[in-house]
Amino acid sequence: MLSSFSVSPHRAVQIVFAIFGSGSGLWAGAIPSVLRQAHLTPALYGQALTLYAVAYIAAMSSVGRLSRHFSLRRILCVGVPLLGLVVPALVMSPSSLICCVLLVAFGLTGGLVDSTMNAEGTKVEADMRRPVLAGLHGMASFGICLPALLGSLLAVEVGLGAVAAIALILFAYGTMVVWRSIPERGLEHSSAAARAGIGRPGLALSLLGLAIGISITGEMAAATWSAKFLEVQAPGLAALAGAGTAFFAAFQVAIRLLADRLRTMVSDYVLIVASFVIALVGFGVVACDLGFAASVLGFALIGFGTGAIVPCGFALAVARSSLPAAATLSFVAMVSAVPRLPAPFIIGELSARYSFAAAFIFLTGLFAAALLIMFALGIVKAPATQSPAPQPAIEG
Repeated sequence: MLSSFSVSPHRAVQIVFAIFGSGSGLWAGAIPSVLRQAHLTPALYGQALTLYAVAYIAAMSSVGRLSRHFSLRRILCVGVPLLGLVVPALVMSPSSLICCVLLVAFGLTGGLVDSTMNAEGTKVEADMRRPVLAGLHGMASFGICLPALLGSLLAVEVGLGAVAAIALILFAYGTMVVWRSIPERGLEHSSAAARAGIGRPGLALSLLGLAIGISITGEMAAATWSAKFLEVQAPGLAALAGAGTAFFAAFQVAIRLLADRLRTMVSDYVLIVASFVIALVGFGVVACDLGFAASVLGFALIGFGTGAIVPCGFALAVARSSLPAAATLSFVAMVSAVPRLPAPFIIGELSARYSFAAAFIFLTGLFAAALLIMFALGIVKAPATQSPAPQPAIEG
């Protein structure tokens, strides 16, 4: 029976990404129902998301240090089942206090798994000697799609208990796959020779971290606020409020499954800049508040635009850093905190005091700033014309 959980390392990390996305999707679709059950206002929810972001970034930033003492496999063996317990508990939150506490736990476990599975993904990419990281992120987006819509439908028509039960089953399966199929690679150590390009943490890697942070901020806003935005915009379609997250994730899947092929033809830098332009248009459409259908289209454009930014940014950073993958991603996560930490609070306040459209106007401006940051990155350090697969940065 256990042999059914034994798959290749590539397939195993694909499954981890997909289940990670499924947990986020179920939560995103159920958010309006959970907020009503827990009596959380938009302003309080925004403050809770700020705490969530702090916990998430702290956990991501700690993986580089943890990987010196524990292998990536061991971290995943602990992180995945813990996340599998937190998600259903969060969905069932009976009060605002418990919901806020569990959001912090969600951030800690989610950040731990996120950074570790990305570090493992760069190892798989190096082993296979071809780009696969964007495709792995595509599996996460694929995991969000149907669960987001399912989460909203089940929460309204059946109850939050059904959403929690599905999350438990999915993460139980993911835990077994990690235990049986993620290879033991040993502890991470720095490479003796610095690679060309960004190299050790400096201005260029910091700029890249800022841009990635803005992209993640936009992704989180689309995933965690779209359902509430659409519910307010069209109360009669509350059961379909998860459509924004579903279309956002579906279009992320489309570009991420295509991005690895594109990465063999153009640089990661070019893909990131083009992606920011598309996402900027998407946020502009949502900010115009043109109706349910137009907003869903806007969220789809946001998904299509943001889809390649994080995987290409992570791959670019790891491929050109002399530090181990986990340490490089931890540094990027730390810098990404600059936009990610204040954004949830600002979005919550704008939504409460003005409108959800005002919050997305703010996000539109943030993505315009990200384009300027990317142009500055191009000046600071000329990007490579190709995206080489990252080489292993571990010994032993």
